[in-house]
Amino acid sequence: MKVESNIPHIGSSSAFIFRDCVEPELKFLDRLLSPGDVFIDCGANIGVFTIKAATLVGQNGLVIAIEPGLESISRLQKNIALNGFSNVRVIEKVLSDEEGIFRLYHTGGGPVAYSLVGNEGAEFEDVQAIPLDKLIKELRLDRFDCLKIDVEGAEPLVISGAVNSISRYRPKIIFEINSAGTRRSGRKPTAAWDILREIGYDFYLFKQGQLSRIVDFPTASCNIVAMPSRDS
Repeated sequence: MKVESNIPHIGSSSAFIFRDCVEPELKFLDRLLSPGDVFIDCGANIGVFTIKAATLVGQNGLVIAIEPGLESISRLQKNIALNGFSNVRVIEKVLSDEEGIFRLYHTGGGPVAYSLVGNEGAEFEDVQAIPLDKLIKELRLDRFDCLKIDVEGAEPLVISGAVNSISRYRPKIIFEINSAGTRRSGRKPTAAWDILREIGYDFYLFKQGQLSRIVDFPTASCNIVAMPSRDS
């Protein structure tokens, strides 16, 4: 996996140096993906998850990398080209619960950290938003097997715009808990968790390389793996 990054921002530089060790979900992505799968990377950034997923799903699979930020898009496309992938499609939009032109705020003090729920007064870019339900129809996908969402607190917006597709295709979902960011959107910190639980998902954390089920909402920011309930 080749990743170009010289951005002075902890998210991109740490992923480049430490790669799979930066997040357990990246290290164990092979537990969630198989050859031929369709992976949707929402908040693809410079492409660390995208690149590993493209390797795992192979030429018979597909990776949809969704990233609206101008700086990130440039580096994402360079990293895809650097690895010679032909099974990745880049979508230069942001996922939300409705269509429109939204403000994409620069957050976290770095040039490739973005969110729809940034603080007023922060720098922003105007970006096109689309619900995942509509995007899947436009791309004519008849399946998707895994969805990663890392959008700095806007996760409930993404999931709200994807309920029909998630209910139909029952993908595995990796999503970030970012309570501070979610509160800025006016929603409860548990909003994404609550939506997925209602449509029949259980929740897990990777612990010592194994998925361990959790029943209580985490108090600290982390990535959660949501899996379709066997009872649903």
